Amino acid sequence: MLVVNNHFAAAFYPYIIFGGDGYIQKYDWEGLFLFPPLGLLVAGHFAVCVFFMLSGYVLSYRFVGLTFKVNEFAFAIIKRPIRLGGMVIATMMISSLLWYFGFYYNIPASKVAESQAWFGKFWLGDFNWSALFFDLVFSPFSQGPIYNMPLWTIKMELYGSFMIFLFLLLFSAFKYRYIVCLLVIVLLWGTSYVAFFLGLLLADINKKYPALLASLGKKGVLCLFVIFIFISSYPYNISDDYLQGTIYGSFDSQDYAYHYAMVSAIILFVIVLSQKRIQSFLECNSFLYLGKI
Repeated sequence: MLVVNNHFAAAFYPYIIFGGDGYIQKYDWEGLFLFPPLGLLVAGHFAVCVFFMLSGYVLSYRFVGLTFKVNEFAFAIIKRPIRLGGMVIATMMISSLLWYFGFYYNIPASKVAESQAWFGKFWLGDFNWSALFFDLVFSPFSQGPIYNMPLWTIKMELYGSFMIFLFLLLFSAFKYRYIVCLLVIVLLWGTSYVAFFLGLLLADINKKYPALLASLGKKGVLCLFVIFIFISSYPYNISDDYLQGTIYGSFDSQDYAYHYAMVSAIILFVIVLSQKRIQSFLECNSFLYLGKI
């Protein structure tokens, strides 16, 4: 929902996402989303970090600390693109039909909303069926974002999954796997792939030392929650100059925006893993059903 909110705001209320960098503030309330806590409601980059971190956690939790066999590795490698590919191909085809029949009205809509710099750059030109066929057959994961922009995350999900499986094959039962994992995190820092290994590390810690995270206590969790609300609301897409007019003016620069999103995701994971009540809430039937589908 955060990603949906982020894209909706970028398309129809661009000031919320991009600030005053060429965009007009139409309503006074739009400026509130450049500050906490409302900034969290449109924190798309933070949500993507959570998405990748959750993948690393879920994919590795069952196997970390145990021997990950070659046949399990081969099965996981084969199954992953098939599982993700169906969604990629289906949404590419649906988007192609909308594009071909002219049902994407993003160009005129972007002029009304004055969001041409972002919302006006998708589905440009005449649709090409031969290009679609080639992309579907040879490179759906790489070319998918041309037809459905958010599919760039699924490409990274695929490659990040492969990296996790390879790590499990080589180091899952290794005594010093924590050191190797931390080294990989350092090497990958600055890319979204680091989130997968942060998820793996948290899965390993929570599985082997469950009492460690539970020992934070209420005060510790409260402090983390306050920090989380502040950092996760960071306006990721505004320029350094416009950043000075927000509560985040003392932050170094937008070059570190990625770090704030990633740290926010780590804090959220630690909070959830340390609180049984939150876990019980997330295990209600409605959420389990959403997870299942």
